[in-house]
Amino acid sequence: MRKEEQNQKRLEQLAQLKFNRERAIIEVDIREKLRKTMESFAHRNMLHSGRFEVEARKLHVERIKRFLEAMLNIDMEIFLRKKPITSDNDINFLTERLKKIANAQKSVIFSGVENVISNKRHFLVSIEKEVSGILTNIKRDLSIKKEEQILLGRKETVKTNTKTSEIQEFEDLLGLIENEKLKDILLRDFNHAIYCLKNELWKPCVVLCGGILEGVFKVEFKMEYKTLKSGKKIEMQLEDMINKAQKEGILPKESDKNLAHAVQTFRNFVHIKEEIKYNHSIDDTDAKISIQVVKKVFREIKKHLEDCIEKMKAFSPALGFFKALKAKGSPMSISSAFSDQIKGKPNEFNELVNKGIFIPCGYDELKPSGDIKKLIEQRKAEISQLGIKVEAGYKLSEKAHKLLKKIKSQK
Repeated sequence: MRKEEQNQKRLEQLAQLKFNRERAIIEVDIREKLRKTMESFAHRNMLHSGRFEVEARKLHVERIKRFLEAMLNIDMEIFLRKKPITSDNDINFLTERLKKIANAQKSVIFSGVENVISNKRHFLVSIEKEVSGILTNIKRDLSIKKEEQILLGRKETVKTNTKTSEIQEFEDLLGLIENEKLKDILLRDFNHAIYCLKNELWKPCVVLCGGILEGVFKVEFKMEYKTLKSGKKIEMQLEDMINKAQKEGILPKESDKNLAHAVQTFRNFVHIKEEIKYNHSIDDTDAKISIQVVKKVFREIKKHLEDCIEKMKAFSPALGFFKALKAKGSPMSISSAFSDQIKGKPNEFNELVNKGIFIPCGYDELKPSGDIKKLIEQRKAEISQLGIKVEAGYKLSEKAHKLLKKIKSQK
């Protein structure tokens, strides 16, 4: 006998010894259950009834099922050495051994009940049918595990540190985002989302896409909290951020907003409860849509920021004056610096206000006094005549300061 065959024989003997130990434990448990069942039905004079046969059949099926599960675990430990199943040969080897266990039980099926089962043939056929179903399910589960391992073990078609044209395109769309750390994270997560898409990991792909949208709205555009009618502030959800993005002109088209909401809906299925409730599993179509929507949203974000920069350049003298005032520590409102300019183009200024470039600032923030207070009141009246709503004046937003850096870098 060859050494390989000897080793196989030893493994089979070891597996049988382990199985005999497990079988003895299962056998004692099932026999005890069967004894109690027989006593219960005998006490009610129903030992030869159809109901007893049903209960007895359940116990025999339970015993065989437990035998099969024990044998499967032992075989995977000894023969596969707890390694993942990766081939049909593994599945066939395991299921053939399980069939032998199942067939061996036929000789002991009537043990303990042979004198009380009226239709023995029907009893046996019913058990064989149920056991056949158990074996089928085991083989199906093993096949699923094999496919999972093949997928997870597949050679990467895209290295996560390799730039494809799609990833390069997305990186270009991030050019106007000021926060470098945010840019790195967004690019990393988009890279991972592309990897998931190419490797048929649909759900992780969608989850990453939803996180990318939430990240840019929350960090770059400061969409963190919303105020309820009661005055209470609560954290914004992605749905709220998308709606606000449309109101602020970041996603100008209704269709853009609806597409972003689709990704938000897909991402909700990260919760298994939602997946069960709506009977929807994320598929390749959902993942592909999510990738395209992310690119579409970031194209709109880039256009929005570029538009803001172009409009801000028209006010550059006033912006420069404001920066000079700020450098001297003056609390004066920016409105006092360019009120003459905006008289000729109130629509452009209003648009910048709507885009969050200039934001109203009140007296508590400006802390005006003396001549400065009079100047603010004068300019407030002038600006109000143009149909621009003001509190005390306007100042540059944080986003505007970031864009100013971009303007400076482009010169």
